[in-house]
Amino acid sequence: MFKPAQDLTIYHVAALKQQLEQYLAQSPSDMILDVSAVQDMDSAGLQFLLLTQQEAGRRQLKHALHQPTVAIKQQLAFLRLTPVFTFEE
Repeated sequence: MFKPAQDLTIYHVAALKQQLEQYLAQSPSDMILDVSAVQDMDSAGLQFLLLTQQEAGRRQLKHALHQPTVAIKQQLAFLRLTPVFTFEE
């Protein structure tokens, strides 16, 4: 499970991408993102989530957002992107 240590904002996405690359280098069997601590997400964070989904598809890994916070759910619902993601509660 990949757990972002910061919010999904422009200020943190570059570091998160490096962390993701390290995670993928370990050949994980899935790409479950534990986003239970994320309190803020901007468009860069959304791009990061879409990137993880794309990369999971390319590697044929299961992709899901684990325990998404209200902030994430609201943003995805506002943008009508909820159906694009799989959620694990």
